[in-house]
Amino acid sequence: MPAVFRTRAFTAKSLDFQVALKLASVGLCAVVMIWLAPRLFKILKSPAGLLWTGFVLAVAFSVPSSMFPMVSTAAVFTMISALLFPSLAVSTIGEETAARTAILVLGLFCAISLVIFFTSSTFGRLVASGRLGGLAGHPKAAAQLAGYCIILAMIYFARTQSRLSRTVIAVSGALAAAVLILSDSRTPLLALALVSTLWLLRKRPKLQLLGVSAAACLVALVLMNPHAADLLNHVSRTGDSSEVLQLNGRNKIWPMAWALSWERPLTGWGYGASSLILPSYSSAMGFLPGYVAPHAHNMFLHVLFSSGVFAAAFCVLAFVATVAQAVALRHLPAICLLIFAFVTGLTESTPFLGSANFDTVGLGLGIGLVLASAAKRQMELRRPFSGQAVGAALAA
Repeated sequence: MPAVFRTRAFTAKSLDFQVALKLASVGLCAVVMIWLAPRLFKILKSPAGLLWTGFVLAVAFSVPSSMFPMVSTAAVFTMISALLFPSLAVSTIGEETAARTAILVLGLFCAISLVIFFTSSTFGRLVASGRLGGLAGHPKAAAQLAGYCIILAMIYFARTQSRLSRTVIAVSGALAAAVLILSDSRTPLLALALVSTLWLLRKRPKLQLLGVSAAACLVALVLMNPHAADLLNHVSRTGDSSEVLQLNGRNKIWPMAWALSWERPLTGWGYGASSLILPSYSSAMGFLPGYVAPHAHNMFLHVLFSSGVFAAAFCVLAFVATVAQAVALRHLPAICLLIFAFVTGLTESTPFLGSANFDTVGLGLGIGLVLASAAKRQMELRRPFSGQAVGAALAA
């Protein structure tokens, strides 16, 4: 029981049941990717796909220079498998089936996490605060997992005709909502609120613009309010508005991670090894003894810190290209997943923290929806042309 549902420390790098299960899962994904490599290469031919290929190669090339090469090698292996496998899955079994499968799996994990949370006072939660961590191991990871599940359930519920499938989707979404609330994570909740608003107003772009503008004005009014500190006290977990204004210590972590990144700008300090490096600078950041800053708390900054400037450049360009391609394809599910990944990635490094996790898969699914749709459209455009060419050749 403790080996399965314990909250794993950020600095723990030992092999246990959790790690063995993760390695076995991504190992199976890697085998399937190698087996279907020709199909995967076709999917990655688009501009966004090539940039993501450049990103994973840049991360892989930084491994030999890592401060902890064995840790980085295992982490990179899991990250590449989890990031690219969804593209292959969507292309092979179809978007709808891949989405429903993801909802079912995430719903099961949410259900198990809730059972453990309510039946044990030790496992599946942070003992100090009581926040749900579940099978994800940490409240933030659990919240992001739940966020992806809710987004997928919200989008594909209306697209599903089967009564049984709609029931499974609805139940999974409800379980994920409970996990999100019990995790008490603010950024995923805000990101989900933004995505939900954009989705509900998807057919009314003027209302989308009005809603975003109104939200920006509301935030500005709150910050300019002389009693803003009292309002923020209610948002803070500790009752102190400085926690929110200082982004829960991120205002100290970001400058340190940025400065350290330029001490090893080309290859970084080692992918997946930040939890073994950054904590030693906690006192220099001004944190009290016992507080550990295990990662950069920003997806793009963390890639710069761990794998260097080339990997970070590829990551930013690939993300922008993927969003642009999703907009060009008018693929709203992918846009919603990518927005959620971007907003949560502003304050967390979860997709590229180290060994793959559900957030890596969630981002990979958003990427996969775009790449698979682009590849499918490219094939459809080629078929008429090929038919005309063959017909012309036969006529001649």
